[in-house]
Amino acid sequence: MPNGNTVYLAGHLGRDPELKYTSNNLAICRLALAVKDGFQKDATTSWVEVTLFGALAERIGREATKGSGIYVCGRLKEDKWQDKDGQKRSRVGVIGQTCDVDDRQPRQGGQHSSPSPGPANSAQPQSAFDPAKDDGIPF
Repeated sequence: MPNGNTVYLAGHLGRDPELKYTSNNLAICRLALAVKDGFQKDATTSWVEVTLFGALAERIGREATKGSGIYVCGRLKEDKWQDKDGQKRSRVGVIGQTCDVDDRQPRQGGQHSSPSPGPANSAQPQSAFDPAKDDGIPF
């Protein structure tokens, strides 16, 4: 039986990225990603916490803002802790391994314009995740 831990998500940020640094100067960026499941009035939204590290954290922390479209590929990680009342708690989040900001601006009819050409876009590393090639099959 296959065993793997890779997730691909596309959504929008519900708040600005939280970029912080450890005492060893490692960048950590936390994202609140709203991911929709379903269509139009039947759609539900799941909120996923995504954590990024290093240069990727710095880049996304600089480029993304609340409402930005985000594509992320990573792995699931469960955090466990005990709250102040002594109750055991847990939460599943995503440790992002690749992440890109969809910087296309929406146009009428729900279509997007192309990203503007220039050094800012050409200098960005390319992600391994291509949503246009994603067939939606989880295996």
